[in-house]
Amino acid sequence: MDTLETFFPWLLRTSWQASVLVGLVLLVQGLFRRKLSAGWRYSLWLLVVLRLMLPATPESALSIFNLAQFHSAAARDSSLQPFHDLTTTPPLVPPNASERISSEPSTSTTPPHANPNIASLPPTGPRRSTLSTLLAWSPTLWLAGVILLLLRILCQNARFVARIRRRRPVTDSAVLDLLEDCKSLMGVRTPLSVVETSAVKSPALCGFVRPRLLLPENLLASFSPRELRYVLLHELAHVKRLDMAMNWVVTALRVLHWFNPVIWFAFRRLA
Repeated sequence: MDTLETFFPWLLRTSWQASVLVGLVLLVQGLFRRKLSAGWRYSLWLLVVLRLMLPATPESALSIFNLAQFHSAAARDSSLQPFHDLTTTPPLVPPNASERISSEPSTSTTPPHANPNIASLPPTGPRRSTLSTLLAWSPTLWLAGVILLLLRILCQNARFVARIRRRRPVTDSAVLDLLEDCKSLMGVRTPLSVVETSAVKSPALCGFVRPRLLLPENLLASFSPRELRYVLLHELAHVKRLDMAMNWVVTALRVLHWFNPVIWFAFRRLA
């Protein structure tokens, strides 16, 4: 439990800093949208992934995150200042007032040694207690969300893989020869099998160590060798860039930051 209480504040800080970085990436892409290639756009989104993976970032006086920390500290100090004044500033009492007060009969029901200023403050105990309870349960609620989302992803992938395994790989020599030619052209040596399945609507990759190239049913019969060549080269480019490994990294980060819609938006743009 101590490990979770230590990890959760770091996760929150990393999440909001990555959210600020998402805004900066969108700003840069908006300003240079006609001058940025697809590779540069992809690299900018990788900065968000890198920030989420780093345990810490180098400190700098020019960091934009310092501004948020300054405002947070200022707000905290300003919120504590009124209570500090009430408890430390002595009331203004005219000279000889104590003798005059002691000679008059007391009609106040205020107990001795009570401070009327503090007594007049609105009660804040229940509100603070609710907030403290919510903050104390936040790591547990986050962990519950992680477990539920992780179980959902694992179940979906298990069902998908089961459907793929029912299909036999393509054995057409013309298709396999074309695949080998494309692999040689792209410099890819990873073993790759081709599977036609109704589980996908467009070409996709499945697996990381021994990936499968998934093609929709009847695509091989409807595509010409030239069109099929373009499809194979496109998918082999994903294999060469290790995009399948990146997909697993993004999935893990999405699970950890399930509570942050900005992170989900960024990963949707990255895909």
